[in-house]
Amino acid sequence: MDKFELSFAVSDAIQNNRRWGHSHVMAAFPPGLGVNPRAQLKLLWHLDANTRLMTVQSETAAKTPELLGARVGSVAQVGAEAGAELTLRITLSCQKTPPSQVPDVLRPLLKQGPDAKSYRSRMVIVPPVERSVWAAKRLAAIGFEATSVQLSDVYFASLGVHGKAIPAVDLVSFGVVRDADRFAEARREGVGKGKNYGLGLIRIEASA
Repeated sequence: MDKFELSFAVSDAIQNNRRWGHSHVMAAFPPGLGVNPRAQLKLLWHLDANTRLMTVQSETAAKTPELLGARVGSVAQVGAEAGAELTLRITLSCQKTPPSQVPDVLRPLLKQGPDAKSYRSRMVIVPPVERSVWAAKRLAAIGFEATSVQLSDVYFASLGVHGKAIPAVDLVSFGVVRDADRFAEARREGVGKGKNYGLGLIRIEASA
């Protein structure tokens, strides 16, 4: 992972329009990588608005890293074998899909015929009383057993269009890696929705 210090103007622009932030980051990497170049690059980023420091992780080096800002250093990738104790930081989309209200007996009927449909509920913000358990389950799904979980209040990652934003939380968790392969995959691929827009990058540090 590399760290870049952004100007006030660029930092503010990304905070106000994360779609623009995605384009800003992608401009530093080679073009012509297909329909989802970010995913092909395994490119993830995180911006700390307080320090104007952007952390960027990718499997392919940036072609013009100076476009990202002033490089101020690198963050070593700490090993994460099964049993490793870590403090993990991640910004997550704080949404869930509640159970559909369609009765089970009607589901097969709705899926028949030329106009077949599969009904799903619209995504909603995870209620405050559910968030700690929700976060622990999200971490367990990537092979990490959380001993403690701290969550920020929900804030909205703006996509630059009126009414378009991703509800997000900043998560800090101490715990143990239980499945090294799943955890390594999550580190490479990111976690949850909004990975184009600065969400989902796992930043970890070894336990003292």
